Amino acid sequence: MSKPPPLSFLIENRNAVVTAYGQSERKPKKTWSSLQQTLPELVQVMSFNTFKQYLPVFVSVAHELDKVIQSRNVILRELEKTNQHKMELQRQAQALKKKLDRVIQTTKASSLVMQGCHREPKRIAGWNVQRSKEGYYRCYRKIENRVHGIYIGKALDVNKAKKRIAEKERTLGLHNG
Repeated sequence: MSKPPPLSFLIENRNAVVTAYGQSERKPKKTWSSLQQTLPELVQVMSFNTFKQYLPVFVSVAHELDKVIQSRNVILRELEKTNQHKMELQRQAQALKKKLDRVIQTTKASSLVMQGCHREPKRIAGWNVQRSKEGYYRCYRKIENRVHGIYIGKALDVNKAKKRIAEKERTLGLHNG
């Protein structure tokens, strides 16, 4: 079985090499001695002189690689947060759309009801005037917990309505005359 190239060996054992270098005061000789105990195959892969030349560059590249990995992880976490926020905003938008649809339906329904009345109710002499679906005008008023109605006719004639209201109030005993 052939031995791996020195650089491949260092890459495969990157964490152990970088940790030993930091714990050995960044001195190649101390790092070599430390790694001989934890990675005994090191001596078979390369000589101390090769190790001493590769070590500072390898550790520097490993540190930069760690920084890139950390930056990537931060970006991935931020991207995940952004995706979660986007999904939450989409859920809120859907909920608002449903509410808006309900409001539109309610508005359409109430406008259909209002179209049946043609005009909003008016008041003449304290009586509410309404037009029925059939097109006839009537006046309504609640007197002593009872609703009373007066037929006005197909056309809303205010003078005719006042006359009929006065007659109705006389029959109900609301006027002395």
